[in-house]
Amino acid sequence: MLPHQDQFLNLLDFKELPATDGRKPITESSDVFTGVIDSKFKKYGTDVHGGATNSATAMVYEVKRNGNCQCLFASYGIDWRDRVLELGQVSAFCAKYPELLSQNGHGTLFLTQAKKEGINYQFCALVYMSANRQIVSVSLRLLDDLFIWNADETRLILLE
Repeated sequence: MLPHQDQFLNLLDFKELPATDGRKPITESSDVFTGVIDSKFKKYGTDVHGGATNSATAMVYEVKRNGNCQCLFASYGIDWRDRVLELGQVSAFCAKYPELLSQNGHGTLFLTQAKKEGINYQFCALVYMSANRQIVSVSLRLLDDLFIWNADETRLILLE
């Protein structure tokens, strides 16, 4: 089990994720993501049907300190690949728990991965909500991206 807090993250909540059948790619989830769905999901091959998942527990963290993806995920000193969500689980979490997503234009990061042509890509699915609490977009950032996430109101979701 992960610690409840460290220099970058503070645990806010545990939530149960329902089992998913993997039949709906994130690029077809306009019922959940009512605005823009990043074209990079197709570029990196994540617009395909995923595998079915069992129910699981997700951990919701607030980001306490600015940092890039590698800083945030490496801060616990564990193998983050054990904490990856399938894209179907990202959609399911957003649909079931919109109140736990960062509000007012700040992003919520989901650690995920996909395989295309034998290459395993690790990335963050980044979900934005509008001021009127509508989930407006989902975008993709590669894990090795050096973009610095602002700790102000950013949240992070990992599997337990």
